[in-house]
Amino acid sequence: MPEKIKIVLESLIAYNSREFLRFKSYYDDACTFRYASHDKVLTMEEVFTFYESSFESSPNAHCDVVNITCAGEYVSVHERFTGILDSNGKETTPETIAVYKIHNQKIIELRHHFT
Repeated sequence: MPEKIKIVLESLIAYNSREFLRFKSYYDDACTFRYASHDKVLTMEEVFTFYESSFESSPNAHCDVVNITCAGEYVSVHERFTGILDSNGKETTPETIAVYKIHNQKIIELRHHFT
């Protein structure tokens, strides 16, 4: 298994285990996040503030990897989430294509394309 895929999978294992600091450790401090539905580029601080609150509001959130592939410095993952609660407290099961850019053993960019 390519090292870049291992990095992404290990970060998702930490996410699923609610090991917030370990999850965060896979990301470079200058990592940028982009969501297909937004034009804004988010900083690591902005995104991890969101992750912290989502861990609290959706304690059963879990990410399953449907498919994963690697090409060069990019890892593309079809992710399926369960246990995510919307603003009305109703469980949703969002899916995304997440494209991770890896450099020096760290995630330096993440783009999410929710379906």
